[in-house]
Amino acid sequence: MKATSMKALVLGLATACLLFAAAHAKPKDQVGTGIITTTSELNATAAMDKLMEIVTARGFAVAVRVNHAAAAATVDMDLRPTETLIFGNPVAGTPLMQEQQSIALDLPLKLAVWQDADNKTIIAYNDPEFLASRHGITENSMRISAQADFLKNVTAEAAS
Repeated sequence: MKATSMKALVLGLATACLLFAAAHAKPKDQVGTGIITTTSELNATAAMDKLMEIVTARGFAVAVRVNHAAAAATVDMDLRPTETLIFGNPVAGTPLMQEQQSIALDLPLKLAVWQDADNKTIIAYNDPEFLASRHGITENSMRISAQADFLKNVTAEAAS
């Protein structure tokens, strides 16, 4: 009887410790949010420059490059280097909007680059598969897969 009570006590304590750790854990990789990140060996500006070069070389039109840190400075606020690149190609995006216009909320495509608190350069983008699910895109799975491959390859190339 004592062995059974001891096992129950140990199991209860172990469960409590795991629950406490889970409740206080910080999310590592934006799990479940549809955000894919990678680190770059370059500084944030150089990584964004490289992304722009790669994206335009592959036939995408850049709509805008937003320098959030520069914008913050105009209102006397500090922000570590943070930029967003908004780009697209109507050949790729239009069929998705024809299927479900709500995806216009997430198009054109976006890549974000920032310097984190540990001075690491992070490149991030929305997972096209996540966006397809969010908007109920089912008839353009090949386009979604192509976008996912494109973003994965572009970020990998820009990261080095």
